[in-house]
Amino acid sequence: MDIPVSVGPMNEGERIRKPDMYVELAGPKSYGFELVRVVDSASDKVEVIGEDLDKMEEGSSVPFA
Repeated sequence: MDIPVSVGPMNEGERIRKPDMYVELAGPKSYGFELVRVVDSASDKVEVIGEDLDKMEEGSSVPFA
């Protein structure tokens, strides 16, 4: 799957400022955990569990795991 943005070690620790966010996933106002693993996918299928981003209130902070 081609991801149209650059992702790699050069992006580690990069900060995204609140005015540049649609929603804040976890952060100081909510809890969160992330684990990113890169694996080959034969089906090119991605499953998202939970509410879609466009259904979340702009500027809100939501839990993320």
